Amino acid sequence: MPAFKRTDWNGIIQQVNDVLQNPPTGCDPLPTIEEVGLKHRWSKADIQEVQDALISTCPDITFEAIPELWKQSIIDEITDAIGQAWCDCDCDLDPIPSEDGLEFTFFTQGAGPLVDPPDEVLLSSLINGLTLGEPGIDGRTWAFFERVNLGGNEIESDELVIQPLPCDGIVFYSGNEMVGISTIGEDITFSYHLRLHNP
Repeated sequence: MPAFKRTDWNGIIQQVNDVLQNPPTGCDPLPTIEEVGLKHRWSKADIQEVQDALISTCPDITFEAIPELWKQSIIDEITDAIGQAWCDCDCDLDPIPSEDGLEFTFFTQGAGPLVDPPDEVLLSSLINGLTLGEPGIDGRTWAFFERVNLGGNEIESDELVIQPLPCDGIVFYSGNEMVGISTIGEDITFSYHLRLHNP
């Protein structure tokens, strides 16, 4: 393995500093790291400083424990982390007016014989991982509601659960509400829905 030189390490620092000083819209620049001098002895503290600087741009960035001896994986990890920087600055897009009130049907049950006791599952098992709307927008919420059709007469419930929608538009819910998934009558159908609300 070729020797890792001071100029190589300073090149890494320059890349990291460029990231720190040029965040996307919505985030503020962070302090830079000093380059090392001619007689500097490279140490774990140098590596830790660079790693901590990158983590400050994105708390999702992780690193393996710093090894006792130099390994190429140290630089590989830092290079990968540079590509992950500013992960929390992707929510600066404006809400899309046409998405307000957007509905997503995630379960429909047709008419059939009454099942007693009814089959039930966790609401979270049906909706976690569903995508609502475009990514990159902060402040939105989703609401769960149901519709029941009784002999041709449709009834819509209130919004029973309202929760924040993450910036990426992917639903995550940890509540313990149970919902029925079995038929409830020969002339009764029902469906479950999510509705997106802009801020």
